[in-house]
Parts: sequence; structure tokens; C-alpha cells
Amino acid sequence: MENIGKDKVYAFDTLFTNNRIQMLKVLMAYVPPQIQRSLAVYIKILELKYTLEQTRYQSDLFFLSENDSDESGTCDTAALFSELMPYCPPPEQEKLRSIQETYQNIVNMQETMQTLQMMKELFPEGEMPDMDLGQIMSMMR
Repeated sequence: MENIGKDKVYAFDTLFTNNRIQMLKVLMAYVPPQIQRSLAVYIKILELKYTLEQTRYQSDLFFLSENDSDESGTCDTAALFSELMPYCPPPEQEKLRSIQETYQNIVNMQETMQTLQMMKELFPEGEMPDMDLGQIMSMMR
């Protein structure tokens, strides 16, 4: 799962660079340290310029795979959390896990509500068999 996120980062980086910029990045290791700082800034400027040129001619930069979203364009939130996790420092990872758990609880609650709505449709008011909460929960499983 971790490689998927890295693949997307690599795909994005590849989309907005060219061979000349990549060669300058390799050259960084061979120049004196006092020149590296200026070269790093120059490389970033070239990347920005190249990105602006590419976005001017491309109306749609959508490069996600089909597995990342459904037909409505809604993303797989659980996968998103997993892909973001490696790029977060430990305190942010804990916050992200907390958000992920809250999101999962909301999804579970929505599923429960849908199940209860289906039961209400199956057993219109007054025709609901006499069941306790345990029996209802076992039916939902």
C-alpha cells in the first residue's frame, strides 16, 4: 500500500519535469557545496517554469488510476489515509489515525442506518416482529 502513494508522487514529479532538469539534479552531487544552494534554487525555478508551461497546454491533469475513485468521482478515503500516512511525522500520523477512526465510525453508522431503513421498509409500522437489540444486530451481520 505504501508503494502506491510513492508511485503517485513519482508520477506527479515525472509529469512536471524533463530530462534537462533531471540532469541538473544529478549534477548537484558533483558541484561544490557553496554552488549547490544556488543550483537547488535554479532547479526549482526551472520546475516551476516547466509546470506552468505544461498546465497552460493541458486542460486536464487528472492522473489518478481508475481504482482511486468510483463512478461519481468520490475517492476511496481509507486508501487516501493509508497513502498519506508515510509522509506525516509521528504526531500528525496520530491525528490522521484519529480522523481515520472517526471517518470509519461515521461510515459504520451510515451502514447501520441504511440497514435499519431497509428493515423499516420490510416491516412497515406495526408489523415489526418482536425482537430485542441483540437479534437486530445479528440480522445486520
